[in-house]
Amino acid sequence: MDFFQFSDHFKPMTCILSVESFPDGTYGNIRIVAGNKPYLHGFNAYDAMDASDKFKTPFIPNSPYERYIPKDPNFEDFCYRCAILGETIHTYIHPETFNFWINITMLPLGPDNGNIRYCSYSQEFTKHADATIMSSLAPEISAAVLKTCIKLRGAVDFQAAVDEVIQDIRDMTDAHHCCIFLTDFAQRKCSVLSEALRKDTSLLSMKAYVNDDFIDIAATWNDTLGGSTNILINDERGWEDLRKNNPIWFQPQRHE
Repeated sequence: MDFFQFSDHFKPMTCILSVESFPDGTYGNIRIVAGNKPYLHGFNAYDAMDASDKFKTPFIPNSPYERYIPKDPNFEDFCYRCAILGETIHTYIHPETFNFWINITMLPLGPDNGNIRYCSYSQEFTKHADATIMSSLAPEISAAVLKTCIKLRGAVDFQAAVDEVIQDIRDMTDAHHCCIFLTDFAQRKCSVLSEALRKDTSLLSMKAYVNDDFIDIAATWNDTLGGSTNILINDERGWEDLRKNNPIWFQPQRHE
């Protein structure tokens, strides 16, 4: 397939990504195979978005994606879910490394080329958050967000409302633990605002970890996030990346 010709059928900025798939369910290199004219033009236009000079690198087909954008485990998770698992991805994000919002749509593509799988990646930029795009998320997510806003907006007892919201989030995600953690690096203090644990979990409350030294662990989080707003860990590769990037945080998280 001529991926350059195929990508030109998309009006938004679009590229084609390849993901190396291994028999054990993990993935390898993620590459930008081709892009349409608006996407390729973007390599010379990112300076208008106040991005770094790294994004002016001339495009070379089939290059590892990190040649052009910062390595991001969340982006890699999107690529894996789309190209290998066959999921359609739609999300609206505001990376801390940019001063704009990105509306992202990803579609799985065929045919496969041996252990190489493909997906399309389309993006649109907005300087400010667009409520219309935000409201186009899955109905259950929109309903949960609305429910949370109502509970917090009408709260008489703020702590009770936050506790209820945290429990709702834990229930919705079926997580073992959900927590809001407060940090004050100026005063070197940290505390748990609210948390919820599943009844059958073996995890401990975050309060078991909080002491005078825990602020040093919290101080490592920003570097580990790498400009993203979150980290998704859903396989052994994710744990291994965390171990390499932040062994101090990995130790209690992995083995409790």
